[in-house]
Amino acid sequence: LLLSPLPRPEPPASIVLNPAYKQGSDHDVSALVLASPINVAAGDLPVLPPTSILGGLKASKFLQQATFTVLGYGSIEKPNGQWLTEWSSERRVGTLGFKALDNQIIHQSQRINKGEDGACNGDSGGPSLLQIRGINYVVGVTSSGDSPCYATNTATRTDTDEALTLLTRVLAENP
Repeated sequence: LLLSPLPRPEPPASIVLNPAYKQGSDHDVSALVLASPINVAAGDLPVLPPTSILGGLKASKFLQQATFTVLGYGSIEKPNGQWLTEWSSERRVGTLGFKALDNQIIHQSQRINKGEDGACNGDSGGPSLLQIRGINYVVGVTSSGDSPCYATNTATRTDTDEALTLLTRVLAENP
């Protein structure tokens, strides 16, 4: 799993918007096509999940103890409680717990007292990863959260037919 800090990639060659997206909607999965390939072994990258995997994991109670990993370039809290709002080229990693699941959204918890930190302002669009039987899946895309960045995060699910159709098409067209 590629989690070490990497430089921010160059501007994308194109942005592929979800045709169903409207501001404030739950159709918040789109894709960026990089202008040039990154040099990463395919086995080091997370993969797209099977359709509706999260519903089965919720029914089996797996999600209640799950830890999600989020990646982003957004704000971070400094030790003195102030927010660092300057954007950096350093990718950061956070962990989140599970709160709830609906048809389009994963509601994730950020409980600092339980070692969860998570996403913040500027992390939208970053992947939400979940390891299942040793495989890291991109199960969501960070969409929103509470403004102080300490209680909750929402990620648009990528295990829906809509998201998987868009993402697999973009990947097939841009190997």
